[in-house]
Amino acid sequence: MKQRIITSVIALSLLATMTTWGQTNVIKRTPAQQPTKVKTGPQWKWKDDYSEGLAAVKDDNGKWGVRDKAGKVVIPCKWKSTGYFHEGMARVTDENTKYGYIDKTGDLVISCKWKSADSFSEGLACVMDDNNKWGFIDKTGKIVINPQFD
Repeated sequence: MKQRIITSVIALSLLATMTTWGQTNVIKRTPAQQPTKVKTGPQWKWKDDYSEGLAAVKDDNGKWGVRDKAGKVVIPCKWKSTGYFHEGMARVTDENTKYGYIDKTGDLVISCKWKSADSFSEGLACVMDDNNKWGFIDKTGKIVINPQFD
């Protein structure tokens, strides 16, 4: 009887622990995309995983930039958010929460004018205009498919 009680208590404890795993993640990203706290120095509050040899980092002022694998800042922390690099470009968000794209040197190659935006794939990116309609742009920022989709 005593062994059953102990086994039940252990099983309930494990079940309670398992049901709380993962409930603290507010950002909807895959586990591989979750930012990690950096413990190597006070300069970074957060660091994302590397993509195309670069990683987005967040400074103590809440601004995002990009560093290389050697730890060198290659794009200064000045953005409200910075995404992963795909096809040589990453999404960024300005102070007005508008999306645009930078290249690996940090140059803004597509201005921040979109309400939302996805990463580039096969030369195109899906973007949302101010009317909440989705369309596609190419790597020069030219609209290829007019925003028309809900």
